[in-house]
Amino acid sequence: MDLMRAQVEESNRFVETLTRESGQWSATVEELKAQRDLTTQQTRTHESAVAELKLQLAHLQSQLEQSQQTQTRLTQENERLESSTAEAKAEAAAARLLASQSTSARDALQAELDTEI
Repeated sequence: MDLMRAQVEESNRFVETLTRESGQWSATVEELKAQRDLTTQQTRTHESAVAELKLQLAHLQSQLEQSQQTQTRLTQENERLESSTAEAKAEAAAARLLASQSTSARDALQAELDTEI
């Protein structure tokens, strides 16, 4: 009888241990579920942020391309204006030279007329 009572007590202690450990495992499972849910939420948030950054990058690349095209166009226009300015300066110098030659020729003719008169 003592042996049976000892076996029953041992069985009861075993059941209590299993019950206590089962509760601990349940708490661990709930904690792991909460961590999984948090990780899933963080992953979605990060994926959303990555998608937004990709859109911003595409927009910035488009702006960069437009800026480069504008810079190329402005550089070409600047080169054209510099060429036109150089031509205008050359024409102005030629006109000044011609005016100077005309003035010198006129002065020479006037001097001749003055000497003949």
